[in-house]
Amino acid sequence: MLVAAPCIHSLHAQGAHSAEIGGSFGWSNITGLDNNHHPAFGATGGFNVINNLQLFGEYLYSPQGSLDGVSAKGQWFGGGARLHFGSSELVRPFVVVAGGHFSSSFDVGGAGIGLGAGYFGLGGGVSIYVHKHLVIRPEARFERLQYGSYNVGGDESVNPSGNTVLFTVSALYQFGGR
Repeated sequence: MLVAAPCIHSLHAQGAHSAEIGGSFGWSNITGLDNNHHPAFGATGGFNVINNLQLFGEYLYSPQGSLDGVSAKGQWFGGGARLHFGSSELVRPFVVVAGGHFSSSFDVGGAGIGLGAGYFGLGGGVSIYVHKHLVIRPEARFERLQYGSYNVGGDESVNPSGNTVLFTVSALYQFGGR
């Protein structure tokens, strides 16, 4: 009786013209709000333009909690590109470039205050292909937030900025391609 060896080929990374969609969970630390760690969660999706280059979009939400009657939250609306490298079909490290719009809002005693910022980030991680269509992707990024200018009493113009350290783990379903 002949027994076929398991097919590792079915577990490898999807190739060009494949897509993925999934959810993300992790934590963020946004300087300028309260400098503490907060959960972050959301959705992400991407398209593999070529075998090693993926374009993606994402939405993340981070409740910042409440302190002395002030509650805050942060939201990322953006996307970017991941460049995978290495020859493994099961574990592939990558570098990531991301950018978009960051929105922070505060509720101070019933009055809402909102600030918007553009962001640009760099980071890296690894894509782990655990099943034919399932990818687990831990990723870490450092992001620079640049809020728009506004006036504070008369001629004084303020142009605030901040930094974000963002760590997420995504579970993704891949389809198409091969």
